[in-house]
Amino acid sequence: MLAETASFLTWIYTPAMWACVAVNVLMGLAGLLAPGWLRATVAAFTSTGPVRILGAVAMILGTGMFMSADGTASPLLVKTLGVVLFVDGGVGLVIPTLHIILSEWVVGWKNPWYRLFGLTAFGMAYVFYLATMLPAPPAAI
Repeated sequence: MLAETASFLTWIYTPAMWACVAVNVLMGLAGLLAPGWLRATVAAFTSTGPVRILGAVAMILGTGMFMSADGTASPLLVKTLGVVLFVDGGVGLVIPTLHIILSEWVVGWKNPWYRLFGLTAFGMAYVFYLATMLPAPPAAI
């Protein structure tokens, strides 16, 4: 059962990591060029529905990253990021109030902090790029 799950995650893993790269690049550009838009995006996560959905997605991505980390360019880094994503997603799913409080705090930031956040998002995009470096999954017979 574990091998089947790992095989399935491998098929969706690389496209999911590239999606994470794209999202982080967009957040980086938004932070640098349009901090107001990024503030509005963060404001969308001040209610429980979006926080729980993001938590579930983070748990799935974290699990995939942890299980596929050995084949990446930086296994320890990818495993660590996978664990952090899984735990953060679990907190968002079970205790969304914590993430809502954090989001409300971030909405109050001034534009220079959003620009710094944008630069940090570029760094995270590179980490997710490292996580894309997997060998191709075996072909199904």
